[in-house]
Amino acid sequence: MLEVHMPDPKLTLSGPSAKLTAQVRELTLYRRIDAGLAWSFAVVPAPGSVVALDSKVAELLVSGSVMASVIAGSYVVCPPCAVTGWAPADGATPIRIDAEGDEREPAEGQAPAATQPRRRVFSGENVVEILAELDAALELPEALANSLRSIAFDGSWFGTVVQDFASDWDAALHVLEQLPRLAGDSPVWPVTVTARLQGGVAGRVATWPHASAWRAIGATKQRRIAPPQASVRLAGVSPAAPYKRAFGKGELTAAIVTLLWAGRSYSDEAWTNWVARALPLFLGDMEHSVVGVRDRLYAPGAGTGFAWETELELAPDDCRLVGPRPERGLGPWSGTGVVRDGKERHPWVDVALDGFESNRNTIAGLAVSLSTGEDERGGVHMPLAPGSRVDVAWSGRLGEPLLVHGNVRHKVARFPSPSIDFETQLGLNVPAVHATRMERLTIETACGVESNNPLVLTAAGARLAMNGSVRTSKA
Repeated sequence: MLEVHMPDPKLTLSGPSAKLTAQVRELTLYRRIDAGLAWSFAVVPAPGSVVALDSKVAELLVSGSVMASVIAGSYVVCPPCAVTGWAPADGATPIRIDAEGDEREPAEGQAPAATQPRRRVFSGENVVEILAELDAALELPEALANSLRSIAFDGSWFGTVVQDFASDWDAALHVLEQLPRLAGDSPVWPVTVTARLQGGVAGRVATWPHASAWRAIGATKQRRIAPPQASVRLAGVSPAAPYKRAFGKGELTAAIVTLLWAGRSYSDEAWTNWVARALPLFLGDMEHSVVGVRDRLYAPGAGTGFAWETELELAPDDCRLVGPRPERGLGPWSGTGVVRDGKERHPWVDVALDGFESNRNTIAGLAVSLSTGEDERGGVHMPLAPGSRVDVAWSGRLGEPLLVHGNVRHKVARFPSPSIDFETQLGLNVPAVHATRMERLTIETACGVESNNPLVLTAAGARLAMNGSVRTSKA
């Protein structure tokens, strides 16, 4: 067994008001397509410590949210991640602490963390531009970006996203779920997510789970791994719920083959490069799909170095991956906003949505009309005055615009209902107007009737035609 001679890794648990340090005896990192980074640590008291570690860990965990990190010398083995569980020591078995974390912490002055709910609206000409707005939550590799750039929205408007109390992470998953619909008849490979560590920073990455997609662009070679044959042996075969295979008209849970790659040679550089590789990887010349990786660093005995071994989970190429689902969807959505000042560009209306982030609250929506006429350029065209409040809605489907349904009345009308009241000129273009019943027309102000062509009035058989100069006087 090859031993890893590295500085003793130390685990730090940071709670709301206290910290605790312990010695790591075993460290496991599990990453899989469709899932985040899962850590597990077996720890013992730090050298020279006389504290009862069990009780101290328990005391820390009940005080609030706790973050775990591991450093070996000056090297960050595990960046801060959230503690999700623990098991107390049992005889010779050390304390075990479980943690998860694949979210990049935002720098000061940057947007909220990727899992924090936000209220904002944005748009893009294609799927890649939409995902670029969500890069804090999901990295889009260039190979995928080149493939997805062809999924563009209708040329007359951008794709709209209304993110109302949803995180960037949920928004990104919402986009990925809609790719098959957006692609239409164009072939598009399913896209899901995986997680990796790059430069000591955790992050989520978009990926194709199937080898076929990577083969189509000739990119499997860069993802190939070739461990020495003598170091690899079969470790087991088991069903894995996230992976499904077609079977007749239904599906079966796919069988996952696990291989153990033992005796790996550790260095900070080797570990850094390895955990930065996003799944899937492809094993050997046969390019079997590696969809899960479990790395284990452990001390075989007291006073020894650390050994490194890796379990590789292989899935059939034809399995369907059941990926993560957003905790909070992005639609259908409706709300209110205020029409922004600016030059009218009907049918588009610029609306500032109520309660959204100040620099991400304005979006162009399509005005909904009672009728657009036979050629969609006529019908009923009523003004939406700048500063007036409007009702807006979005279906939640990418490629469909925000709809502005009309004004929301929040002040008492000047005239009782029913009434029509506009302070601007009203245009009318119709071949004829037929009133079944109108007993009286009363005009309380001075009134003029003008016609640029001959005017004919007919009433009860009498006909008055006016053309040229007509003079009248009081009776």
